[in-house]
Amino acid sequence: MNQFHNHMADLTIWSRALLIALKFNLADTEDVYKRLLQESKDIHEIMSTFFGPENADQFSNLLTRQIATFRHLAEALIANNRQEADANFKELYQIADDVANFFTNLNPGIKKELWHSLFHEYYQRLYQEAFAIASGNYAAEIGLFDSLINQSYLIGEYISNVVIANLHSSGANPTPSGANPPSGANKNHALNAFMHV
Repeated sequence: MNQFHNHMADLTIWSRALLIALKFNLADTEDVYKRLLQESKDIHEIMSTFFGPENADQFSNLLTRQIATFRHLAEALIANNRQEADANFKELYQIADDVANFFTNLNPGIKKELWHSLFHEYYQRLYQEAFAIASGNYAAEIGLFDSLINQSYLIGEYISNVVIANLHSSGANPTPSGANPPSGANKNHALNAFMHV
């Protein structure tokens, strides 16, 4: 179940990397963005193992929406376009609602309000981190990044709990579909690479 922790953390790590690339107009910005999008594909593989391809498609699409919306939000903040930034932040909250509905349908045992709270809090901190980097407040951003990592692990823990509950209820013992872990499974290398601006 550590894969869910690792991938949620990697989403946070590579989102930060994208923020930095956009802020400083780095040459590898598009490569970083592609790497961030890869997380939705890697998570799709794990979700498919435990919840089937249809549910994996749904969640992967939600993460892809999150990543694209986050990029638009970051670009708007860097350009000091508050109207566009606010519109994209509202879209992130809509995605949080859609994610809450998704996980509630998977396992009604965990209340929808809890999923709302988990993802609303995550997106709120993601916005704050983007604003800190866009405005050059790097000292504050370090603390925000730490809190985002903690929140991503918490979300990963709840997703793991859904998997465990479903396995107990079905008696299933699925085997992941590949000998090698997904490319984002090793969080430590990425975490060390992007801990500081």
